[in-house]
Order: sequence, then structure tokens, then C-alpha cells
Amino acid sequence: MSDHFKDLLYAGTLINTTDGFVPINVTGHPSKFPVDKVLQAQELQKIMNVLLYRAMMDQNTYEMDTKDEMYNMLVKMKRTSRKTKPTLIYTRTDYLLDKAHILKQVEINTIAVSFVELNTRLNQIHATLHENVWLPENVPKFVEMVALTRNTFIRVNDYSDVIALLLDDNTGIQSKNFFEKKNLMFELKKKGVTMLHVTMQDIEKNGKFENDRFIYAGQSVFFVYLRHFYNYDHYDNCTMHLRTQIENSDAITLPSIELQIVGLKMFQVVFKNKDVLKKYLSDTQISTIYEHFGDFKSAKDYETGDEKIYFLKCMREGGNTIITENFKDYIAEPDRYFLMKKIDSITVRNRFYTENEDSDMILELGVLGAFVEYDGDILLDEHSGFICRIKKKESIECGVTCNYGGLDTIYKN
Repeated sequence: MSDHFKDLLYAGTLINTTDGFVPINVTGHPSKFPVDKVLQAQELQKIMNVLLYRAMMDQNTYEMDTKDEMYNMLVKMKRTSRKTKPTLIYTRTDYLLDKAHILKQVEINTIAVSFVELNTRLNQIHATLHENVWLPENVPKFVEMVALTRNTFIRVNDYSDVIALLLDDNTGIQSKNFFEKKNLMFELKKKGVTMLHVTMQDIEKNGKFENDRFIYAGQSVFFVYLRHFYNYDHYDNCTMHLRTQIENSDAITLPSIELQIVGLKMFQVVFKNKDVLKKYLSDTQISTIYEHFGDFKSAKDYETGDEKIYFLKCMREGGNTIITENFKDYIAEPDRYFLMKKIDSITVRNRFYTENEDSDMILELGVLGAFVEYDGDILLDEHSGFICRIKKKESIECGVTCNYGGLDTIYKN
């Protein structure tokens, strides 16, 4: 690691504020990854947007018989107001490229979607040192989506002075990905969107609900962007009550309860069923997307030796518990876990910035998607950039803030 590169990380505020103010884990240089596969994943995202939207519109989605506590809690908080308001979807679909050169979905993220802005700063740092680094438009696309949401909200509700809230568990510098959150707020402000960083306690103190309006500090709220509240233990009775009030107001939440539900890991298994897909997608769309889904089986169908082929995955969004051995300790809870077949991924040559030599690593491509709908009219359906995360070949998870992996970039050609 050169001092110059480390200085660039500090200058770019690629800093972990929750762990000693050291740079977050990133690669020392861009990775070589097939460009055509990135373009393919971006096209697939538009189908994923439609799939999630139509599943959200299906009442059967909210009537599933499961003991999963996260699903059942979210259903209780689902919007009951009959007033039509815009639907907003913003997701990240993560892929690995297997050795047959087929993109395989790892998971879908619908809440606290991280590194939208953070990864672009690594792109810029790598671009100062290397040629042909891909610079995806993550931030401009995010800002455009929020601006469209605001304009639609104003048109529908005839409000003029509106603000957005970034809802978190902590607004101080110890907040996870603190600089990313603040920089997104700065970028939105450039386009005339005021976003305040708040907690549920702030809303309890400064917020009120009048008929359909959500008012915070005297101003109408058009958009609530959640960067927390993805685990069951993030909720108490007060938090559930406030979340339910927000969902039933005019304010557009990201994610909505409906989007958060279809983002639960259990829906990876649901969407693998072609009979389910036929309710939501055309035959052409199904044939295009289906081979990219993972392979799953119920924990009830566990067989001795499955540990060699599968890993055990937690149902809930945000939990992302990956278990690779001793499945018998968990299969007694089939409503909490399912088996996902391991993906035999290609490797790239790279290293973390603290290392001196390249080694075989696995790159995970996260494609962002945006979708806005109102009263049957689709106002936006597009891919919105991408992020790259990377891990050691032998590592199971790719989490950046927990140091399982790191952020990466790729070459454009």
C-alpha cells in the first residue's frame, strides 16, 4: 500500500467512521470483468423492476402462511389507506458470474441499499491512477429518481414546500456509511431537494400526522429514505406505530412496506416458481431472467452431505446469515432458513489496498434499478448504475463494513 493511495482514500472520505476512522476495505486497482455481462445485468434489472412491482400489487403476496417473524411483522404495518400514491422502487440485485459465464443472482436488496455514492468515489480514485475505469452514473440517477418522485408528489397533492427525510438509527458520525449519507444529501440539495437526517425519536418529537399529510418541523414530507430498520430487532412498539403512520400518509417511503416484503430472502425461493412468475411476467421475460435465478431447496428436504453443495441462508432481508456447516442445528426451523446451491464463480486477479500481491478473488456485481409508477402510468423503469464488491476466493460473504470483503471497480473495456 502506498501512502499516496491511502491519502486518496482519506481525501475521498472512503472512511469507516464506526471503526477507528481507518479507510474502508477497497481494492488496489480495478478488476478485469466481462463488459458484456455488466450490460446484460443492467438489462435484466428492468425485468426485475417489473417483477417486484407486480408482486407488490398482488394481494396474495401478503397472505402467505409462514412463521417468519419479519414477514408477519411487516404485513401488520402494511398500508391500509385507499388513497392512491406513487409507487417507488429502488433496489440492488447482486450477481456472481459462474464458470459457465452465466450471471447468477445472489440476492435482492431493497432497504438500506449501501455504497450507491461510496463506490463512485472509489471509481474516481482508481480513474486518477488507471485508464478506462468504468464510471457508472449511480448518484445522478439516484438524484433524478428522487427529483421525479418529488415532482410527482407535488403534482398529485398540490403541496409546494416539501422536504425529504433520511431515516436512520443514528445521525452522528458513528452512523454506518456516514459520509455516503451526507454526500447524497449534498447532491440532492444541488437539485433543490432538502433532505434531513433523522431518527425515529426525532420524528416522535418533531413530526405529526394531519389527515394524509406527514409534517416534520412544520414542512410536508414527500419522501422517507430508510437506511436502517431491516432486521426484526430494529423494531419496538413505538417504531412499528410510527412506521405504520408514515406508510399510511402521503409520504413516499423507500422502501415501502410492500417493497421491503418482496425483498425478503424468502421471495428468492418464491420467484423460482415458474407458475408464480407467469402471474407477473411475459413468457419472453421469464425465459430471459429465469436461468439467472439461484437454485434452492427447502430446509425440510435437507439430505446428509448437502453442506458440500449448498449453504443455509436466512429468510429475512438484512439478516444475510450464511451457514456452511452443521445444517442439522438449523433445519428444525424451515420457516427461517432455506438451502441455496453454491455458485462456482469465476475469479479475478486483484488485492486489497493493504496487500502487496494480487490473488484470486471473486467479484460480486450489484446492479441498481429504479422504478416510479403512479395511477397505472410507469414514469420510470431503468437500471441506475452499479457497484462492485469483492472478496477472497475462500470467503463466504462479501460485506464491506464488516470487513468480509471490499469495494472494487472494473475497466470499461
